[in-house]
Amino acid sequence: MHTDLALDAINYHTTASKIDYKEEVNKSAAVVDCPYFVTNIVSLQETFIWKRKKQAFTVFMCTNGQFEMIVNGEILRYRMGDTILIPAYIENITIKGKTTLLEISI
Repeated sequence: MHTDLALDAINYHTTASKIDYKEEVNKSAAVVDCPYFVTNIVSLQETFIWKRKKQAFTVFMCTNGQFEMIVNGEILRYRMGDTILIPAYIENITIKGKTTLLEISI
């Protein structure tokens, strides 16, 4: 660990990038939007059709509940604590369940 080098690399004079957001069921809401990444929160109670917004990979982190992802006809099941990497070539996914997800993209 190079703690001294890490401390030198921190910008202590940045502005806050947290956004005031209203969490809505079955919609994606921006939580953090900075030059390096975007984090959205998705509170899901039914079915959500996710569509790629940027030409890069996306990561989903399940913070509550459980859900299914339908990708190219294949059903994949996840639950709280799971982290899923969606490659850049996948353009849309159907997500079903009662869950809260963090959607992170660069």
